[in-house]
Amino acid sequence: MNATDDARSNPGEEGAAQPDSGPERVAGDVDGSRAITLAAHEWHAEVLAGEMDADTRRRFDAWLAEDPRHAVAYRTAERLWQSVGALERGQLPASEAVPGSMPKCARRRSVKTIGVSVAVVTAIAASLLLLVLSYPLSRLLPGSVAFDTAVGEVQTFALADGSMVALDGNSSLTALDEADERRVVLHDGAVYLDVAPMVDRPFVVDAGDVSVRVVGTSFEVHRYDERVKIAVSSGTVQVIPDVARASEPLSLSAGQAVMAGADGMLSQLDGIEPRNIAAWRRGRLVYLDAPLAEVVADANRHFRGWIVIPDPRAAAIGVTANFEAGDIDRMLATLEEAFPIRIWRPFEGFVAIVSD
Repeated sequence: MNATDDARSNPGEEGAAQPDSGPERVAGDVDGSRAITLAAHEWHAEVLAGEMDADTRRRFDAWLAEDPRHAVAYRTAERLWQSVGALERGQLPASEAVPGSMPKCARRRSVKTIGVSVAVVTAIAASLLLLVLSYPLSRLLPGSVAFDTAVGEVQTFALADGSMVALDGNSSLTALDEADERRVVLHDGAVYLDVAPMVDRPFVVDAGDVSVRVVGTSFEVHRYDERVKIAVSSGTVQVIPDVARASEPLSLSAGQAVMAGADGMLSQLDGIEPRNIAAWRRGRLVYLDAPLAEVVADANRHFRGWIVIPDPRAAAIGVTANFEAGDIDRMLATLEEAFPIRIWRPFEGFVAIVSD
């Protein structure tokens, strides 16, 4: 099934909470909001445990007073876990109206009570914890340079060797300029690289358990949790899994793409159009039969909130679409109209997607 919104287009516990030092920064955390969210959930867990001594309580109160965002983040954490508790009792409100929503969305405005399995509730909680806890810290090595972008921000940078790097929203990488090779480490998100040719100094991109080795070419590397997608616009790259019993290294040319799994196996992706590679550079999110889970992962890079998809059936739905990266609310409304899913918004900034 196809969906499109543009007919003209193709398809720390104590350490993190110390008020004098502030929460520890995490990769891509340009304004410190992720670290604040992490600290808020840690404090909420501390309060729920009911074992705060006087000193811990003083530190908690000091943290709340330190920054107005701290109190907001803590209240959000409270509401979220209250909503998860409501889910466990089997109460799921219908999606709220959003700008550009379809008639189907409007028909669901009344509150409904439906059965929700314990597995789905657990998955939502697990998804939240992953969103809060899984952001990797930037690996700042001697001679390295770190690049980070905020949610919805796409930036282009020049490396010391003349290569150009475009970094998608909510992404981070570290660049190292070494004597015998040039190397970047993609910690999170997506990057498009236009590599300056240097035969004697190859260019290597590390992304999880896979490496991409080139001399001079243009290509995208995109991390989806434990999977990595590599797509080539021009030239040739060599994809090298770094996992025991993995696939043999694979060479890709312009118009070719591959998905590297957590097991190191490489799966060729068909129907790749070079003009649609890293379409986020021009404000579009383009998919050809991509799992909804990937669409949601990309949407989170441009959405000021959290979107989780705990239902495996919904996560596996294939999507062929062309969305505007700057209007994720419209994207969600379009998906809800086109596919058998429900969009649940318990409060502003949090969205859960489940099967209808």
